[in-house]
Amino acid sequence: MPFLLLLIALFIFALVRGEHNAALSILILIVTSLLATYYKPLRDSLREYF
Repeated sequence: MPFLLLLIALFIFALVRGEHNAALSILILIVTSLLATYYKPLRDSLREYF
């Protein structure tokens, strides 16, 4: 969870500074980490893959 909070803080910082491309990639990382944490089929497939 600290990693997710760090990503959210980085996302807000990138938006404030006007770095929209960086903010978009950070938002994709946030969504992916939330899916990997709470969506069981994705989590299981990631475990199987790695």
